[in-house]
Amino acid sequence: MSKKYRKRKSEIIGCSSKETNRNIEVKALNKSLDQNISLFKNIFKNDETLIVREFQNKRLEAAKCCIVYLDGMVNIEIINENIIQPILRSDLSIDIENENLLEELKKKVIVSNNVTLETEVNKIVGSVIYGDTFFLLKGYDKALVINSKGWQTRSISEPVSQRVVREPREGFTESILINLSLVRRKIINPDLKFKFREIGERTHTKTCICYIEGLALEGVLSELEQRLDRIEIDGIIDSGYIQELIKDAPYSPFETVGSSERPDVIAAKLLEGRIALFVDGSPFVLTVPYLVVENFQANEDYYNNYIFSTINRLIRGFTAVFHIVVPAIFLSLVTYHQEMLPTPLLLSISASRQGVPVPTAVSLFIMFFIFDVLREVGTRMPSPIGQAVNIVGTLVLG
Repeated sequence: MSKKYRKRKSEIIGCSSKETNRNIEVKALNKSLDQNISLFKNIFKNDETLIVREFQNKRLEAAKCCIVYLDGMVNIEIINENIIQPILRSDLSIDIENENLLEELKKKVIVSNNVTLETEVNKIVGSVIYGDTFFLLKGYDKALVINSKGWQTRSISEPVSQRVVREPREGFTESILINLSLVRRKIINPDLKFKFREIGERTHTKTCICYIEGLALEGVLSELEQRLDRIEIDGIIDSGYIQELIKDAPYSPFETVGSSERPDVIAAKLLEGRIALFVDGSPFVLTVPYLVVENFQANEDYYNNYIFSTINRLIRGFTAVFHIVVPAIFLSLVTYHQEMLPTPLLLSISASRQGVPVPTAVSLFIMFFIFDVLREVGTRMPSPIGQAVNIVGTLVLG
């Protein structure tokens, strides 16, 4: 099974299974503040977004500190008001004890909802890259990792690709934490579980498996975790990468992994016992398992009268079958079974075929190809130009 996923991965992404990540040389922090600063400057060499800010309390000489963060990833107000300003207060020496200064600063001075004591350099570097700030103190071989994330994110809005008439107008964004909060608001239950993991040798993209304990099948959850663990790739930019790497039949034209931009759709699928996979940086959330019948379902069906919803689903199913069967039936009748067609219709088709240098089968494939070209042009080109090309192309094709 793992060979199949590695093969599929190399075909889609072109990555080898060799280790490509530039591992940070494992070095421990030491009690010299200058050496610790040099260590992290060397790790982030040639990175001009790295900010190193040294400061010291004027009354307490032992409180010689330094904070390190990446510009653009943090909230500057948190750093200035909750970290630097409290330590620079003139009465700092009265509030703390010198025996365990770092611990006292953590408990009594630094204002933050999440402060952890860390000694491993790799974990500190990973936290800083993700928007945290780490705090160094002279004379200590430990560091405080302070939550200061503050990068810009897109506001919550209705998904463009899944607009409906009667439904909530919320849509997922590129922030995994915001997406998880949208689902939590709809399923207020402690059985809603989240499991985080990182995928990508270089990008270390955060992903989250979401399910409702007691409804999701343990076998499906276990299989999903195993397939995610087998992924070996440089980076994950969108959930579509993972969708291709974990699907049951890589060469099948049918989808075996679902996706949606709507929180209400994902919440409904979770309540049905499915498992959702969130990927940081992608507004599309994956769901497994995925059934063929879901192609004919719309979440809006649950908000309307059941009679009209049932009719709409039947129309969708009939249209899908019609789209697959009718071209084949038309080709077989025109080419091999002309006697089954009424004479006026046969004469009309024969007259329309006059002067066409290719067989009917080839004409049919050319028509399908042109339809796909027009659809791709309408999707990729700017909206005004794409609409004009679609209209003109359809008229010419007709």
